[in-house]
Amino acid sequence: ATTQTVLAMAPDTVIIATGSGPNRTLFPHADNIPVLAATDAIDLLAGHDAPHWSRVIVLDRDLYFATGALAEWLASRDAEVHLVSYHQMIGHDLPAANLTRMLGRLDALGVTTYPAHDLAHIDKQRAVLRHAYSNRAKDLGAIDAVVVSGLHRADDGLALAVRAARPALEVRVVGDALAPRSIKDAVHEGDHAGREII
Repeated sequence: ATTQTVLAMAPDTVIIATGSGPNRTLFPHADNIPVLAATDAIDLLAGHDAPHWSRVIVLDRDLYFATGALAEWLASRDAEVHLVSYHQMIGHDLPAANLTRMLGRLDALGVTTYPAHDLAHIDKQRAVLRHAYSNRAKDLGAIDAVVVSGLHRADDGLALAVRAARPALEVRVVGDALAPRSIKDAVHEGDHAGREII
């Protein structure tokens, strides 16, 4: 959808649910290894000339289902996965029933988890974690890539453009296009917007 295609339909109301994308300005910096958003890593590894990553750090900024699924997928491709979360537990926002099953699958695949840790720095391909409470450093040694799950920003470009082109038009922005959150927020807002215009 573009501003032109939306306005060509002469709508009375527009509900925009364009989602969100990675906010790379918040990603950690590393000169010698790739630091990728989860979607970019999946696209890269699913391609024909996919690199082989022996050791990967997954940074959990999602705290929900995506991080565990990503770590499982990478581990199933024979990568040694180190899952790092700054919260006190991995999968902080997951329902308990889902969390216990996810942690079991990650353990069975050999994924090493580091709750209450964050990535302090990467120097010459060596990654160093820091404990959130003690500040104790932990050297993970050489790694091939860092994959960030989460840290999204709203994809609100279409909403801004439509509003600028036709200020009087009713434009409702829902879900991650309004602010990155969970799927339940997106479903609730989409349902609410749909009911209000019927």
